[in-house]
Amino acid sequence: MTMLLILVISIKSLGIADLHSVKITAQGFDKGLLERGEDNMIEPKFIVDGSDFKELPLRAALYARSLGDGHEEILRKRIKDIEDFIKNETSWDLTIQYADDNCSSKCMCEQLEFRELLEDCFDDNYCRLFDIIVVIDFLQIARNKMIIDFLLDDGILNVPVYCINTGNVIVSSSVDMDEYFPVNDEELSEKCVMRDKEYYA
Repeated sequence: MTMLLILVISIKSLGIADLHSVKITAQGFDKGLLERGEDNMIEPKFIVDGSDFKELPLRAALYARSLGDGHEEILRKRIKDIEDFIKNETSWDLTIQYADDNCSSKCMCEQLEFRELLEDCFDDNYCRLFDIIVVIDFLQIARNKMIIDFLLDDGILNVPVYCINTGNVIVSSSVDMDEYFPVNDEELSEKCVMRDKEYYA
C-alpha cells in the first residue's frame, strides 16, 4: 500500500496528459468486461482504437493472469496467444513478460508480477523496457471499479494497454500520446534511436 501511495503522489506531480487530439471510440465499456456481465465501467475518454498502434515500432510487455482449476495450463495458453498476436499481427518486439499464476485481479496485493510491472512503468523512458502492455482483455489487470479508477484516473498505469479481445487500447490520464503519434514518422524514428542510444550506453 505504501508503494502505491508513493506512486499516486509521484504521478500527480507530473500533471495530466492532454488526450484531446486522440480519436476516442464511442464505448462506455471494454467489451471484455461487458461480455462477462461486469459492472466495471471504463470511461470512454480512456478507450482508444488500437489499429494505429499496431503499426508502430514499439517494445511490448506481456501480462497474463490465471485463477482456478487448470490455472497453469490456462496461463501457458494465454501467454502463447499473446506471443503469437505480437509476432503475427503487430510491428512490436516482445521484450519482457509478467505473469501471475492462480491469483485474483480483485485484489492487487495478490498480483505480485503486476505490481512489479507497475514499478517498471515508472522507470525513466530511456530505461523502461517497454512502450506498450499487451493483455487478452482488461479483466486480466483489474475487475474492481476502485482499482480501475486508481489505475486510470490517477494515472498510475502510465503505459498504454492493448486489449486483444477488443482491439482497443486503454490509455490512462498520465500517458503522453505525443510520444506515440508525433507530427511525422521521422520524429518518431529519431526518438527511437535516441532512446536506444541512452539505454545501451
